Amino acid sequence: MKKRLVSLLILFLISLTNSGIQAQNSSEFTRLSEDLVIHEIEKDTFIVIHSFPWPANSLLIKLSSEEFVLVDTPYENGASQLLHEWVLNKYGKVTLTVINTHFHSDSLGGNHYFINKGIPVYGSDETTKQLEAKGDELKSLLLGWLKNSQHRRYYQAIQKSELVGPSHSFNLDEGLVLNIGDERIELYFPGENHSPDNIVVYFSNRKILFGSCMIRALFSQKLGNLSDADVNKWKDSTQKILSKYKGSRIVIPGHGKWGDVRLISHTLELLKRS
Repeated sequence: MKKRLVSLLILFLISLTNSGIQAQNSSEFTRLSEDLVIHEIEKDTFIVIHSFPWPANSLLIKLSSEEFVLVDTPYENGASQLLHEWVLNKYGKVTLTVINTHFHSDSLGGNHYFINKGIPVYGSDETTKQLEAKGDELKSLLLGWLKNSQHRRYYQAIQKSELVGPSHSFNLDEGLVLNIGDERIELYFPGENHSPDNIVVYFSNRKILFGSCMIRALFSQKLGNLSDADVNKWKDSTQKILSKYKGSRIVIPGHGKWGDVRLISHTLELLKRS
């Protein structure tokens, strides 16, 4: 009898521990479609995950009662429209600012929708240059990855899509600071990495860093798409990010689970092993 009680107590403690771990790693979420999910990771801070078919992260933050910033769009315009309509339905009339971190479709695939709505989209001059030079090649690469029959609806959506650059351009090397609501937002280029134009976006007051595709999630053991990468320069760029933003509370990679500054250190280790 005594052994049985001890066993039950151990199982109870294990269940409490597991529940605590699950609660720590979970967040409130809203599903807008089969492919589009919004996680509220803290008050007024949302990770938008668009699985098209590979999950990619965007960051949506409410900075005042009427001002929002979206860093990176979903892959295409339909999902971008769903996201925008969700914001309008939930919060009423708001002002939205969009930021592109680089020229790939998981960063700017929804630009056409937002620009047509008169929403400002910020990106570097190099992002525009890279898109003009490599946009057709990028689209062909995506279609090649999606040629299997299981990806047919994604293939058709990308085939019909039109990749559009940002409407508001800034010099890549100079970067840009936006002051919106109570927040100072730094658009910073540390040097070439995942792509020649990949910037990071830092919300100074909230200490939130959106690393985009230059920062890898902790579970990642590979560097992802290297078609436009310079791995050697990526190492130096990541070290700069680690030094400059070591005080970040939250770090969000372009793909996968968000976390803290350990994601930057993990990315650096992956690069050193490459």
